[in-house]
Amino acid sequence: MLPADIFKEVIQNLPDQTTIAIAILKNDHISFDGLIKTAGVVLPSKNERAIFEIGSVTKVFAGYILAQWVLEGKVKLHEPISQYLPFNLHGNPPITWAQLALHTAGLPKMPHDIEQYPDYNPANPLLEYDSRRLEHYLTNLLQLDSRPGEVYQYSNLGFGILSYMTTYIEKKSFADLVEEHIFKPLGMVNSSFDAKTTSAIKGIDAAGNTCPHWDGGIMNGCLGILSSAEDLIRFGAIYLDPTNDIVNFQLENTFDVPPGGFHSNLGWGQRILPNGIPMLGINGGTAGTGASLLVNRRDHSAIAVLTNIVPEYYMEHIYPLNKQLLVSLAL
Repeated sequence: MLPADIFKEVIQNLPDQTTIAIAILKNDHISFDGLIKTAGVVLPSKNERAIFEIGSVTKVFAGYILAQWVLEGKVKLHEPISQYLPFNLHGNPPITWAQLALHTAGLPKMPHDIEQYPDYNPANPLLEYDSRRLEHYLTNLLQLDSRPGEVYQYSNLGFGILSYMTTYIEKKSFADLVEEHIFKPLGMVNSSFDAKTTSAIKGIDAAGNTCPHWDGGIMNGCLGILSSAEDLIRFGAIYLDPTNDIVNFQLENTFDVPPGGFHSNLGWGQRILPNGIPMLGINGGTAGTGASLLVNRRDHSAIAVLTNIVPEYYMEHIYPLNKQLLVSLAL
């Protein structure tokens, strides 16, 4: 059975032009598989270079950049980010770099004021939320849902702040930094932050309607990357290298999320699958796309899955199959 075969039934029940691109890495060998539904029929598709929005999979890239900063001595993981800002955070909360990347800063998922602007568009929610608005929020309106360091709470805002901070640490944009330190060294030639210069697969909703692209804007560290299965598995491969100091640092800094079984790393989530298989995982979605990067360091395997499926359906029907595929690689 080909890897894509386990997804056929799911794709068959979705609208025309639904497509899925799959990359598999096992013992240094990479293979690809893909499907597309067209005219009611699910067919094989050679789509490893097709470009998709990967949504929150972007957060792993941000975690990697943070780990690199720490190892280069540019920041200290457990020191407050306020030391690097030219303004004070509202209420002076002692939020650290680690807490941003572990989802433990007490920050909400999104800024509280984002929907209050007259040009807010839920079809592309971050498009108009620029540095001026983010700075206004951080200095005047910032509210925490818990004390920093105490509770795991998934936050796009936390990673948005992290990528925004590249302005002060590197004097360049987060997109330029990722291009310089990750895309170019790994040969990720089909990856970027700019949908205008790429021919990305259009996301589609449950009814088959085309969905708009989501721009990360000033907070593009939380969801800004567009990539391909071929490129994403190249990035995943670096997490199978036990000698990579940046990777090891990124993964050894964790927050254990009660009641147990899930650990937050710097951008990753870590859990144990059935049969005792250790998995690093990150999922992402935008208006009409879903993506995953899953890694099993113990058995030297990884998979990247990219689709134009709405996130809710992706997480319910595709993500469990992704885990099933990763387990099969270890057997």
